[in-house]
Amino acid sequence: MEEHGPEWVVRARFIWRAKDPETANQRLDDILDTLQRHGLRPRALAQDATNERYYAEQNRKRLRRRLPVILVVASQSVDKPGLDKPTNWKEYLGNQLVAKLVG
Repeated sequence: MEEHGPEWVVRARFIWRAKDPETANQRLDDILDTLQRHGLRPRALAQDATNERYYAEQNRKRLRRRLPVILVVASQSVDKPGLDKPTNWKEYLGNQLVAKLVG
């Protein structure tokens, strides 16, 4: 997401479930290839690594020449400046979004 004044813009978000990693990999490659053909280069890919850590790590290695892959484990503890106590990523990111929406 990107903040533009009072608005938040979600550039792209893709969600799917596939039992076969090759299907998921092909979908991801197709998305990146399509963006490249249109002259668009993503800055990074954030991938949920909560349940499929090995797969997410493989993607980070497989795609490292194309773009940085940031692995997000929703239940992992995060301690950032301004927090009263450590929390998890899911709660931290959700709270930031809610603060922007109501602030």
